[in-house]
Amino acid sequence: MNEALQLCLDYDFWIRLGLRYRVHFLDRYLASSRVYRSNKTLSRLAAVYEEAFAVVKQHFGWLPLSWALAGPTSSGKRRIRSSTSAASGR
Repeated sequence: MNEALQLCLDYDFWIRLGLRYRVHFLDRYLASSRVYRSNKTLSRLAAVYEEAFAVVKQHFGWLPLSWALAGPTSSGKRRIRSSTSAASGR
């Protein structure tokens, strides 16, 4: 376990698990979670992306360009257009 991680411990765990063992699909829910604005994932989104990118680079040696381009905006918040505004061109 990488004790230096603050936001992506589970992500690091699943990558380590997948690299060491064969993973199989299980067609049922084993857990669920709730998302709140105060969750670390949403309240510190830019830091989450930064740490997740570092975890991927640590394990694989590189980060796909598409991931880097899909990161948060400079304000630390993702811009998501609703289907209504996307359809109207706004």
